[in-house]
Amino acid sequence: MRLFHVIVRILIILSPFYVPWWAVLLFVLAALSFYSSYYDVLVIAFIADVLYGSEHTFFGLYGFVLIGCVLLAITHQIKKRLIMY
Repeated sequence: MRLFHVIVRILIILSPFYVPWWAVLLFVLAALSFYSSYYDVLVIAFIADVLYGSEHTFFGLYGFVLIGCVLLAITHQIKKRLIMY
């Protein structure tokens, strides 16, 4: 089972290079709901910022990293309040 988790994490980290940003977002949301603490989302967000980011957007150059931090905090709070976690 451990090998499966490693393979999934590597595939999700490499996904910003091969799939559109919205597919990466879906993969990250699935991983955030599946894993107990998925801090790889910050690495994925940084890669997405390097690939897709622009200084002329609302969030600036590190918009995906900010969104990743917010998603990580929200899912952590939701999981803490759920009975099964």
